[in-house]
Amino acid sequence: MNNIICGILKARKKFYFSFNTGTKILTIQPSKMSEFPSFISQNDFDDFSLSKERMNISGETNSRNYIEFIDVKFSSIGRGCFQAWVPAYIIGKANALSFIPKPTSIKHISFKGECIDRFMTSKQTVSDDCDYRNNKLQINIDYGKDKIKKFNYNNLEFSLVPGWNMISAQKDVNLLLTMQTTLNIKSKKKMNVKAIIELYKKVEKLFSFICYRQHVNFDSIILTQIEPVIFDKVPEDTAINFELHVSSDDNKYDLPNVGQHMILRDYSVNNIPSLIKCLEEDEHMLLSFPNNSLKANIIDNNKYISISSAFESEFDLLYPNFKSNKNKNYNTAKINTINFLSEQATNKQNNAQTRKYYNDFVKYIEDFEGRLEEQISYIFQIYSYIVEPEINYFKSEYHDMNFDKASLSKAFADKRNNLSHGVKLEKFKILEIVSYSIVRKINYAMILERSGFNKEQIHEIINQIF
Repeated sequence: MNNIICGILKARKKFYFSFNTGTKILTIQPSKMSEFPSFISQNDFDDFSLSKERMNISGETNSRNYIEFIDVKFSSIGRGCFQAWVPAYIIGKANALSFIPKPTSIKHISFKGECIDRFMTSKQTVSDDCDYRNNKLQINIDYGKDKIKKFNYNNLEFSLVPGWNMISAQKDVNLLLTMQTTLNIKSKKKMNVKAIIELYKKVEKLFSFICYRQHVNFDSIILTQIEPVIFDKVPEDTAINFELHVSSDDNKYDLPNVGQHMILRDYSVNNIPSLIKCLEEDEHMLLSFPNNSLKANIIDNNKYISISSAFESEFDLLYPNFKSNKNKNYNTAKINTINFLSEQATNKQNNAQTRKYYNDFVKYIEDFEGRLEEQISYIFQIYSYIVEPEINYFKSEYHDMNFDKASLSKAFADKRNNLSHGVKLEKFKILEIVSYSIVRKINYAMILERSGFNKEQIHEIINQIF
């Protein structure tokens, strides 16, 4: 049964509210229904502060806890009542205090969730020793400060802290130990609600990338600030907790199978700050990721365009001077090549057929401006250690087909152009599917390279995920 939270919100006037935590629907009404007529005129509605834009609105619950609904947009349902779907809300957990604290100076946030547990693999802290003669299995948990992984980003200190839950022995218990890692974030500066939401977005992007999913959910997000609370007439610094709840469609999203995701290694820790920064710079990357395991194995027109957009965005960030109009050296080499070929095309010492070939090459090179096909062909050479195994696999499946890099580059670029311009919307061909499969891996590899991972590390992570 869904939990219903009730209380009072304060805008220009005081409103009663009821919030359904299951449907995430917030309903508000004025404290006195007689304050509003049955039908509100358009002028009054336009002037009403809740009518137009998304906003944060706060108040207190019947249990005297602070609550703030984030980024809501209300619609009138008549008689001065309004409803809104709530993308996120913060609720206080400070019971029995003489005042109701607000989350205005948060300095510590902790995240828990399976996506974090997957990253902080149990192999980091557990070893086993099996005595086969006596049918005994000994589990050793190596838990200590040296197992806590830390890194810094801007004014934030991140700590991945491993923990374990042991279940009491029962006949129906399948797992004796379960791992639960906490991501603790300490801020040097006090954070308000806006800063908290921005930090949440960064963390979600990071673990979405780690799990190769467009979105991930967290089991709990706890916000903490220190408040001076009077006990026996003496103020004492006391930790005040709030919970951040983010709405999502749990049926739409899932995580990949255990092991099919990025796993924390010692080398990963140093590169995570750069990875967070790179994910902020590229708005297209996560949009190309699947929502769930079913979507991960399906290709459609929208996904093809998304993968292409992510590739072009990431390629421009990794190779900003690739195009001739941005790179003087590229342009010089192009002009010199065209001049040489043009001279050979008019050289009568060459026969007519040879001169024709030179002319054809001139026309082809004149079109070189860093187009998508050229970018893909170039990147296929850089990441040959990713491309070659993929090509060899498909060669073993389709013996009579040509899977050279040039054909794959052209197939991907042509398909993307046809989809973008709405022409030749045909079913996917084998070359288009193969090139799609390779490009999505390369997208992942490029952002890892920008984040400071080396070739061997990138190769290992790609094999984990794909």
